[in-house]
Amino acid sequence: MSKIILRAFSILNLISLIIVVLLTSVEIATFSRIFYRFEFGRNNSHEFVNITEEELDSVTSVLLDYMRGRREDLVVEVNIHGETREFFSEREKYHMIDVKDLYDAGHLIRNICILIYIITLVPILIIYKKKAIKEFLNCYRLGIPIFFGGLIILGALIFSSFDRAFTIFHEILFSNDLWLLDPRFDLMINILPLQFFINIFIFIMIMFVFTLLCIMAASHIVFKRLKRGVS
Repeated sequence: MSKIILRAFSILNLISLIIVVLLTSVEIATFSRIFYRFEFGRNNSHEFVNITEEELDSVTSVLLDYMRGRREDLVVEVNIHGETREFFSEREKYHMIDVKDLYDAGHLIRNICILIYIITLVPILIIYKKKAIKEFLNCYRLGIPIFFGGLIILGALIFSSFDRAFTIFHEILFSNDLWLLDPRFDLMINILPLQFFINIFIFIMIMFVFTLLCIMAASHIVFKRLKRGVS
């Protein structure tokens, strides 16, 4: 019975860990000002909407602060062809309400998974000690490669038609069509085109996979040492 309990807790622990690493990677990429500046600079994004780099930086600050809950609105004015106007259209503002709700939900899920990770780890380690450590490490070193297999298949499907995958993602997560923006009237889609989302997806995956590889490698090394009785 103890072996079944250990196996069940180790699997649940690994699943919660993977979700935490994924959502943390998403958060880091989403709020990386360095990434935004690099993408905007490479694409000369400010020229597409006829604003200055300083104004684009201000727009980015407002957007990210809103997503973090540091401000309640997306009101920011820019000067385009000598005319002062708000950068974000009403449609974009309503869409970003949905995006923020999605981010808040992801943040809540991550926190719940952190709690699950602790609950499935600490009591078991106290009760089963070294036996539990070996079981958890073994689950990490064997379970992560299995997960990678599924991730590779999913990644291949996504990159075979990122545009289609992007559409499906929005249709699943949003109950309206506010995400369908018109570049003639909605400036945000001009600074955040499809290629931006492809690049941020790659950035997220690099952090996500690298972190899991480090966990898997460390688990393998420690497991082998424990198995040989080396401290």
